[in-house]
Amino acid sequence: MYCAHYCSYPTTGIFEGEPKQCEGFTFRKTVLIGKTDMGASQGRAVMEELTKVYRGNAYNLITKNCNHFCNDSCIRLTGNPILRWVNRLAIIGFMCNCVLPVTLNSTKVMHHGIDEKPME
Repeated sequence: MYCAHYCSYPTTGIFEGEPKQCEGFTFRKTVLIGKTDMGASQGRAVMEELTKVYRGNAYNLITKNCNHFCNDSCIRLTGNPILRWVNRLAIIGFMCNCVLPVTLNSTKVMHHGIDEKPME
């Protein structure tokens, strides 16, 4: 399983992790998006392509977040998109972008661990 993780560095924002085991997140529901006929090496090649698109310092809450990564990877792997409700807030934010604070569209990301205070 791959996850999108963003940081302020110009490195990839994608990392590999075990399903439902990403520290700092609560998983509530598993949804079958589809199946792939790709082998492991083909799937890894898809993720390598996505590392060029999902750079750590290119995170944007509205236009390029972890749900956008999930959607892109699901489409490339299975041909099916994620469920629309998953990224609903970003879609609404995109449609209402003119009324959102400019700072919300910034690529600056706050970093913190579960037991740490936020830091820049």
